[in-house]
Amino acid sequence: MSRTELVATYLARLPAGREVAAVEAFATGQTIGTWTPIPGVTEAMRVAHGGRIVDVHPGGEDEMVAGESARGRWVVRIGFPVSNFGSSWPMIFTTLLGNDPSTSIAARLVDLDLPESLVMAFPGPRFGVAGWRRLTGVEGRPLLLNVIKPCTGFPPAVGASFVRSVAAGGPDLIKDDELLADPDFARVRDRARAYAIALDEVALETGQRPRYVANVTAPAGSLEATAEAALEGGADALMVNALAIGLDALAALAERDLGVPIFAHTAGIEALTGPAGFGHGLLVGRLLPMVGADAVLTSTPFASRPLPAGVFRASIAKMREPWFGRPPSMPVVGGGLTADHVKWVPSAGAAAALAELAAGGVDICTCSPAEALPLVEAGKARVLAVMADKRWDPLPKVPTLKEMGVDFEIGGWAGMAAPAKTPDHIIEFLDAAVGKAVRSAEFTNFIKTSGFWFDYRNSRDFTRFLMQEHVKNGKLLKAGGFVR
Repeated sequence: MSRTELVATYLARLPAGREVAAVEAFATGQTIGTWTPIPGVTEAMRVAHGGRIVDVHPGGEDEMVAGESARGRWVVRIGFPVSNFGSSWPMIFTTLLGNDPSTSIAARLVDLDLPESLVMAFPGPRFGVAGWRRLTGVEGRPLLLNVIKPCTGFPPAVGASFVRSVAAGGPDLIKDDELLADPDFARVRDRARAYAIALDEVALETGQRPRYVANVTAPAGSLEATAEAALEGGADALMVNALAIGLDALAALAERDLGVPIFAHTAGIEALTGPAGFGHGLLVGRLLPMVGADAVLTSTPFASRPLPAGVFRASIAKMREPWFGRPPSMPVVGGGLTADHVKWVPSAGAAAALAELAAGGVDICTCSPAEALPLVEAGKARVLAVMADKRWDPLPKVPTLKEMGVDFEIGGWAGMAAPAKTPDHIIEFLDAAVGKAVRSAEFTNFIKTSGFWFDYRNSRDFTRFLMQEHVKNGKLLKAGGFVR
């Protein structure tokens, strides 16, 4: 008799000498059996509805499962018949982790192999990454999301002033804090209406309009009405505290097809991802997208309670992976990540920095795009932006920083200098000679084939440029804490 199965992978601590027996008791206890043999269990029931052990083995010294180390634990895989629970998330949860103390094992559920029929019974992401990009109009770079602070305790008019300040910084998305949903002093409809006006005003000033993501977390019975109120007020997308409302409530909201993406905040995740709970990557990378999240918040290795780097990477990978033809969800990186977490690694010039980049020693470096072009063409690097005031001809699709909302430009330069007391007629002679040389066909062809920009300044203009650079770079060094 064939059956459709969900195969669950656990990392477990099992009683010494009776490891397999403990797993058998768990597989039976979570399906047809109980802590003691009882009459009435037939062979047909075992075949159709019993748990099936797929694998039990001690974790290897270097074995990784779903981004987590298996060392010191047992890797357990059990097949559960889908007919036992169907597409009922509460019953799936109960089967996989609702351990009866009498038959339970100290197991952490880290991965699931789900049949396509079960996955497709849930709504999945309606918009996914592409939907967020359509909403914001941003391609080719990460989206910048800012949260409104203070978290709560203010009326819509005051919140609108916070929104206006945040929007002036140029984020793509602005969201409520998870602690502010639909209280009497700041109803979500009124808040959305006030924030939309503020964002429209900023757009008139800057030409950019961030999109507002409204927190509509509510009891299941009023969740849809709260979401509709936010949209009536002018919200551009929705956010829910997904683990608080439950995955079935999130699925029901997604199935309503309200026409905007849904962001799943993961407040309270540590209550569900303990030693005998869900694996972080499974919950945020697979299950929340499956039930309808278009974007999911994940913590990072840099948080105050750091997420292991392997788990972080596995979580992101699962979210970004197309699953049975469904769009990938947008990973949202949070958990106290700030610019201060980007470690500056000094290098002896662009060549050394690019070598480190290609080797994986650093994640990003700044250099001339011409110097990076060989790595780009080899598929080992990608140019994120250029710092000039215009795009670079060899890579015309790469935006400038200003096009990305960052009002900054900088470039490398070279010049010639003479002793301070050099006579004026010598300076004039050198100035004319250098000007003639740089305008020659030989030099201009060299610059063009090398991929560099070129903007020649004579002696007077170059002196003025140096003074401007001195002031600008002095401000940068002070802002970065490199000089006092």
